[in-house]
Amino acid sequence: MSSSSANQPTSSGSSSAVASTNPPAQSSNSQVSLSMLHDVPSIPQLVLHGSITNFTIGTSNFNVAEKSEQTESEKTDFVQKIQELEQQLMERNELMQKALESENKLKEDMRKLMKRNDELLTENQNLKNQNHQLKEDMKEQMKTNMELFTENQYLKTQNNQLKENMEEFMKRNEESTTEIRILKSQNQQLKTETEMMRQRAQHSEEARRNEHAKMEEAKELKVKLEESAVARNQQIKTLKERNRYLKNSLFQRMGELEQLQTQAIRRSTRAQPGQ
Repeated sequence: MSSSSANQPTSSGSSSAVASTNPPAQSSNSQVSLSMLHDVPSIPQLVLHGSITNFTIGTSNFNVAEKSEQTESEKTDFVQKIQELEQQLMERNELMQKALESENKLKEDMRKLMKRNDELLTENQNLKNQNHQLKEDMKEQMKTNMELFTENQYLKTQNNQLKENMEEFMKRNEESTTEIRILKSQNQQLKTETEMMRQRAQHSEEARRNEHAKMEEAKELKVKLEESAVARNQQIKTLKERNRYLKNSLFQRMGELEQLQTQAIRRSTRAQPGQ
């Protein structure tokens, strides 16, 4: 468009037409760009510069129409200057458009950044709440574990006491068994002696002559032996009863220990998390 204007014969009418055709288009572009960048506070000097340039172009176009005495070369130079100014204005408009787009993108990025910041703050608060709850659960678990440890220590002490009682009972039982064995041996010895005395009484010729005296003596000895056997049998019975009492006491204590261990296992199972 600018090259055709430079080659045609120039007159005041044609020059006026060319000048009046191009500047309105540039003015329209400039007005669109200014309206789009009205809310952008970062480029006021560029907008102002574009407005002054547009005003200067319009004034120059009117001057071209009025000065018919200018030479062809001057008109051609003037048209080229106008075209250069148009090109500069278009480039400035493009720069302003890019600046506006960059400003809008920056605002959108800031909005996304603020939104992400709010999400991170909310997530951080949730994590703090979870951490506090975990601390409380840990304190409760440690308290439960301490109670279970104390109860376990008590059960261990009871178990050790029962073991000591069991050892004592086994020792006494062994002593009682030894004593019973000795008493049985002594009883058997008394029976043997009684049998030997009876045989002597039967086969002894002197015993037959002093049968009555021997019989009395044998009766007395028999009575003594019977009394001694009764006494020893009573001792054996007493030892058996004491042995039976110790066994029952031991079994009762073992049952109590099993109950305590069962209760401790149930409490430990209830205290474990997730159960």
